[in-house]
Amino acid sequence: VGIGIMYMGSSWPIISDWKRDNPKAANQVVIGLLFVVFASSVTALISFT
Repeated sequence: VGIGIMYMGSSWPIISDWKRDNPKAANQVVIGLLFVVFASSVTALISFT
């Protein structure tokens, strides 16, 4: 899901411009999104088992 959002978001001109202007901030946002996705998937796995 996160990869799909990133793929869609990078195709939007506004977001791609922002990523080009702020690569460090964009990387931090990506890391934050990945962390949230990872944490939610771990929580889902724990609740399902």
